[in-house]
Amino acid sequence: MSADIHNLDYAEQLLAAFQRDPASVPAEWRRVFEQEAGAGANGRWQAGPSFKPRNVFNAGDAPSPAGGVASQIDPLAASLHERLNELIRNFRVRGHKPPHAGCAAAVI
Repeated sequence: MSADIHNLDYAEQLLAAFQRDPASVPAEWRRVFEQEAGAGANGRWQAGPSFKPRNVFNAGDAPSPAGGVASQIDPLAASLHERLNELIRNFRVRGHKPPHAGCAAAVI
């Protein structure tokens, strides 16, 4: 029995089945899981992260930046931030091309 990246998903599914009901997996895999049961330094093994991932929609248990008080957005700072993002985006899209000869008079 080889434990490599190609059968990792299969092995994780077998482990989940073993954790629910050890008799539901083949005997060879049951022996592997029983031998590895006490090998983990952090206790019982589980698939995936041990924490709830944070994102925009799920801030987790982290306190808000203002210490629990909802902070107000500064309109001037938001406007400057938006203008800076637009400048960066335009530079990425258009690069640093010089203006056309007809537009040079308007710039000067």
